[in-house]
Amino acid sequence: MIKRALSLSCAIALLTACGGSDTATTPITPPEPPAPQLPEINGAQAISGSLVLSGPGEFERYLKNGIYSRSAGTDRDGGIPAAPTLEFNDAASSSNFSQTNTAEEGVDETDRVEYDGNILYIATQPVWNGVEMPAASVRVMQRNDDFSLTEVNDIAVESENSNINGMYLYEDRLSVVSSGFPFMTLMDIASTSFFAPDGGWSNSVDLNLYDTSSPTETNEVAAISVDGWLVASRRIDNHIYLVTSYNPYVELPHPYPEDDAQRLANYEFLQTVSMADLMPDIRINELAQELSQPEECLIPEEATEADGYANLLHVTRINIEQPEQFESICMSTYADISYMSTNSLYLAAHVQEGMSLHKFDVASQFAYAASGEVDGGLWGRDGTPQLRMSESDNFLRIVTSQWTDNGPEHKLSVLQQSDSALQLVAQLPNDEQPEAIGKPNEDIFAVRFIQDRAYIVTFERVDPLYVIDLADNTAPFVAGALEIPGFSSYLHPLENGYLLGVGQEVEEVDLPGTGDTPQTLPVTTGVKVSLFDASDASNPIELANVSFDDTYTPVEYDYRALSVLKTGQQYQFALPLESWLETEVTDENAEEGTTTTLWQPHNSLLMLDVNATAGAAQMQVVNRMEVENDPESYAWSADDRSVIHGDNVFFVHGNQVWHSLWQADSEVNGPY
Repeated sequence: MIKRALSLSCAIALLTACGGSDTATTPITPPEPPAPQLPEINGAQAISGSLVLSGPGEFERYLKNGIYSRSAGTDRDGGIPAAPTLEFNDAASSSNFSQTNTAEEGVDETDRVEYDGNILYIATQPVWNGVEMPAASVRVMQRNDDFSLTEVNDIAVESENSNINGMYLYEDRLSVVSSGFPFMTLMDIASTSFFAPDGGWSNSVDLNLYDTSSPTETNEVAAISVDGWLVASRRIDNHIYLVTSYNPYVELPHPYPEDDAQRLANYEFLQTVSMADLMPDIRINELAQELSQPEECLIPEEATEADGYANLLHVTRINIEQPEQFESICMSTYADISYMSTNSLYLAAHVQEGMSLHKFDVASQFAYAASGEVDGGLWGRDGTPQLRMSESDNFLRIVTSQWTDNGPEHKLSVLQQSDSALQLVAQLPNDEQPEAIGKPNEDIFAVRFIQDRAYIVTFERVDPLYVIDLADNTAPFVAGALEIPGFSSYLHPLENGYLLGVGQEVEEVDLPGTGDTPQTLPVTTGVKVSLFDASDASNPIELANVSFDDTYTPVEYDYRALSVLKTGQQYQFALPLESWLETEVTDENAEEGTTTTLWQPHNSLLMLDVNATAGAAQMQVVNRMEVENDPESYAWSADDRSVIHGDNVFFVHGNQVWHSLWQADSEVNGPY
């Protein structure tokens, strides 16, 4: 075979030589290299299903794909989600003063008021003075023997954020959580690319820790700042949990690409960007470090090489007593609702027609646990989730709503972890229990899980209160229902199967021009507080109610505004009220007798006594503390708070506080 190859070579050489010397050799033009092709990358989206540790290479590709999709205009999520709030059984106080009303016993929630029995801490509301927004601060008020208050300190919170989200008080540590809001001016839009660090969609979450062992001389022991937006925070014992959302910023060659060539240039540029420049930082006493490493981050198990998402979620646990010690779980996904028990943290995201759920273990270990899905969403009539999630005996119970051509359909789902999956083990309605939750077109106004029951309030014209038996989480059923006028937006558990409901009274109003048999429309008329007896789940009844025309209470939307002090089976409740009334104001600069009619807010604190003794429950109004408003400025009543201390009560409205006794017609002292 070797000889044949040599002969063939010689023959070729001879033929070439005999081809004639007068003919020039034609050069062979090499083919042009193929033009760079635009990568086929899917539109950025949060993918449902389990999360996995993929390694730094896959995580880098997934994150950069997401940034590219965002810049190329293929982001299917429409940009940054709005900063959400976290989901929140009766945390009855064992002391003689009330504490923040929370949803889960043992899981503390931030509030603008904290009290230890002697010192009252009040996070001030920012008030625009016409020139600037004053820096946030915390008023430190000493309780005197007669329960009057003296300001002994004013803590200036050193933070770039003017908004204090709330505080935690644990032993002699006051923790202040503050953050800003996503904000972009017209100048930012015109001069910078999206997510710019200076003026664009950039933010930080600050945690300032103070030593309050000497309230008059509080010392800052740590200043912690985390890149991103605040999704939620909670405290369990000496640990604070922060859930933050971060979108990496990259100064791309073409912030707004117009063709594939510019998109390709962006993609190629992204491949040169260091991952260290894409990860969020945490700064502890101004010492910066990365919040997590790329190889520690989770991505969806079902993600392909063409998928990506630019949003990073972090769950960070900080030891209040040793703030330099922190742990953080990183994932590239999206969450707009969170819920926390003493064992687990759940992050939930609205995706397409359902909810994607991720569970994290915060008890035995601090780690990702499992994922699952349910149909429908959690948003209620006011745009907020209303205590729709609860964990019991390792079962997650969740109430969702799905809008169809026939109106909203509501479901109660029960899930249980199996390996890394949250599996559906029961649901209502079902084939054996086909009764719908709510009548046609009724929305959900309140949900409360209390031990082995769920209470659901739906409303369109009347208030059906449903009692669902969850003694067997794998076989729930509707045990009973009650229909009454009005509705409850918040339900508070009491002893012996009683419930307190806070919501609105409703009356039917005739629509004009609808004939001899007029059509009617349900119209809210003011705050309604009801005492329910649900001890017999098959026959819940309303024992008593009180209502106040033309009033609103922030308790309807934020249960932290409700103060509760429990002594045995006796309860004291305080809830702020606001009404707008016509007031005649005389103009001193006008002609004599000239008056102007103005609508002005009137703020008060309603005090209720409730006896929850079995078979003898009663509710009565004790007093309604009226306070004067500053005529020069309006204080947002949504942040009104109160503290009950035995037979005394403090009412915080705006940045001021008043004191009164827990009795009828008691003198009001203040403002302090």
